Amino acid sequence: MVVIQLSKEHIIALEEVFTLFNKDDTSTITKRNLELGSLGNPGLPTFYVPFAKALYSSVNRRFPVWVISHAGHVLAPQDKKILRTSDDPNAQEIKDIYGLRGQIEHKITFLRTHVPKETKLVVIGHSVGSYISLQILKHAPELPLTFYYGAKDAWCPKEYYEDIKKDFPEGDIRLCEKKIPHAFILHSYQEMADMVADWLKDDLSKIETVTEENQD
Repeated sequence: MVVIQLSKEHIIALEEVFTLFNKDDTSTITKRNLELGSLGNPGLPTFYVPFAKALYSSVNRRFPVWVISHAGHVLAPQDKKILRTSDDPNAQEIKDIYGLRGQIEHKITFLRTHVPKETKLVVIGHSVGSYISLQILKHAPELPLTFYYGAKDAWCPKEYYEDIKKDFPEGDIRLCEKKIPHAFILHSYQEMADMVADWLKDDLSKIETVTEENQD
């Protein structure tokens, strides 16, 4: 986990984006932090709803939590506008629109289109969503990162943690000591949400303080 122009005839579907327990419009989001979850496979937001709900509760319902699917993995809601690449002049042309590069551009385009620039954004990635999140954060390299590796994870062996810890000894790189499985969203979502909220509490408090001062 990481806590961080297509061809005109192609479509980047808005897909299912859940705004959980917070119906803020974008004018309200500009005054707040937004937490965006980038998913692991199979890329379906439904699997992440319990975690997103738990995280929203763990931050005392102060900030919206959004979850965005992989492009092409779900049908766009009938009441939502389909986002076409012609709507985003900054979109890059990619032939494999549903491949890895296409998935990254899908998330970047979504952020450009639906999240105001002044929003304080927290990007949370799980599994392949962690890689996608890192690619998103290339646009904001000054942001802090937290890496959380499973101690027993067939998808991401402990050696990966040891290697990155060796390469970046000063980084915030953590190894799970609670035996939480890779698919934490099934049974350990509350425990993970509480940890993420604890990691973020100081930064979120600072953001909230600055926001209140600006409003005054």
